[in-house]
Amino acid sequence: NDESKLYVSVESGDPPGVVAVDLKTGKTTKIETGAGGNYLWVQPKTDKLYLPTRDNRVVVIDTKTDRVLRSIPVQGGPNGVDFSPNGEVWVNGDRDGSVTVIDSKTDQVVTVIQPRAKGAGRVAASPDGRFVAATHGPEVSVIDVATKHTRQVVNTTGHDDYPAWAPDGQSLAFVSDRGGAQNVYLYDPSDEKILQLTDIIGGVFSMSWSRDNDRVVFSAFNEGGWDIFLAKEPLS
Repeated sequence: NDESKLYVSVESGDPPGVVAVDLKTGKTTKIETGAGGNYLWVQPKTDKLYLPTRDNRVVVIDTKTDRVLRSIPVQGGPNGVDFSPNGEVWVNGDRDGSVTVIDSKTDQVVTVIQPRAKGAGRVAASPDGRFVAATHGPEVSVIDVATKHTRQVVNTTGHDDYPAWAPDGQSLAFVSDRGGAQNVYLYDPSDEKILQLTDIIGGVFSMSWSRDNDRVVFSAFNEGGWDIFLAKEPLS
């Protein structure tokens, strides 16, 4: 979190693992993880790195020492990770749509939440700490962080992905192909209304909110190439 190191997942390496690059000295350190994984995340509060692997584990690495602290068995093809403000680690399962909750103090599994629908997706914790959104196949689940119960389920009849909460925690953006092409939709948990934000034939594939809550940035395939777009005042 002090931007002194860069971590890169080496999925097809021999052996697979993570490479830590010291940005001040240029020194590289190979951290063997036993199996590869696509994505990795560093938790802001603990400086621990979480790497979901292809063999149903989440490997925890201490970014201060670049040593493996723990290997946590996680079912369902763990793939995406996000952190709620209370310190919990939320992991989505790409094969069965499950959501696994890990206590970052002990790195033990707290619970596994099974959604109604199966399928690949992502998880996103709301900045206010109240909810976690999880996409899996044709549904978006809004899970109460305190109770671990699914509060709402949004059925879009398409494939949903890339959930992203507005910084104020009041609205959820996600990508869905419910209309044919993948586009950005806004969901308001208070009235359960869904609003289509973009209409791009080539499809939207990732997005992020600005910290000021007034813009959404996303990548999309447009006129034969990839471009970055900015939507101002998405809530207005």
